[in-house]
Amino acid sequence: MPQLTGDKVSLSPGFDVLLEAVHGSKPLDE
Repeated sequence: MPQLTGDKVSLSPGFDVLLEAVHGSKPLDE
């Protein structure tokens, strides 16, 4: 099972980058 550490998701080495790309391309803060 994947472990959630705070707001970091550690599923795979490339998953963080994928999440970062998805979250970064969408204006969630704005």
